[in-house]
Amino acid sequence: DRWWGSDRYGTAVAVSQAGFPSGASTVYIATGQNFPDALAAAPLAVNEPGPVLLVRRDSIPSQTIVEIQRLNPDRVVVLGGTAAVSASVADELTTYGQVERIAGADRYATAAEIARVAFGSSAETVFVAVGTSFPDAVAAAPVAAGDSAPILLVQHNSIPAATRAVLRDMRPKKIVVVGGGTSVSSSVVSALGQFASDTVVSIAGSDRYETSALLAAYAHPGGAASVFVATGTAFPDALTAGAVAGAKHAPIVLVRQNSLPGSVSAELLDLDPRYVTVLGGTAAVSNTVSQSLMDLLGD
Repeated sequence: DRWWGSDRYGTAVAVSQAGFPSGASTVYIATGQNFPDALAAAPLAVNEPGPVLLVRRDSIPSQTIVEIQRLNPDRVVVLGGTAAVSASVADELTTYGQVERIAGADRYATAAEIARVAFGSSAETVFVAVGTSFPDAVAAAPVAAGDSAPILLVQHNSIPAATRAVLRDMRPKKIVVVGGGTSVSSSVVSALGQFASDTVVSIAGSDRYETSALLAAYAHPGGAASVFVATGTAFPDALTAGAVAGAKHAPIVLVRQNSLPGSVSAELLDLDPRYVTVLGGTAAVSNTVSQSLMDLLGD
């Protein structure tokens, strides 16, 4: 199966239509021009179910408006500050439901704020990814969402104050750091130890593809009925699928546009899914790859 639209906004609509065929009482709105806000929202969008739709900073694509009307929500939750989604866009959204905004001063503070709204002041497990690069967080989003765990963001070499504050309040037993030393430095990993009462686990492959495979293995040791596949070279297609995948307890694995990385093939054989959903059009994940998936899984 393939969920896709003519662009990132259309793909988000396709994910929403597939995930919420009969509407939703809550709709989440994030910018389509950057990745952190929508990704951090995945656990929240599983806790209080609703699709994540994308807008531009200063305008709402017409296909997004049509989808919001179809969903007929009571509330519209805007993710991120006015630099991400302008006040005029938030204003326009009041036509479709009661609007609230979850925002911090930057991506780190917004992720922390989303975590507080979703989980209050306690979470057994917290996922941590670097806030400056998307692949680790894309693959972590459904795993965290399926695990009822927030996603918090760090910088390569430091833990932002907003992230520290929420970790201090939540006192998680376990912190799962996603991505290797090029994403999250070893000094940050060891500094995170002070916030976990039990353990800090690192899930890191030699590249983004292997990291996504290792996350799938971590979350689904006994296999998975459903798996989502997205390109590892651009964020928009997988951006809004985290919540839907999390709700289905399905991982998102990353592939190249024209080939299936060996680490991902091996993990797919272990997962042995009945359903595979490709996110995005053929410019993101080619028909060659979807054919390889069918050959591999004997579909």
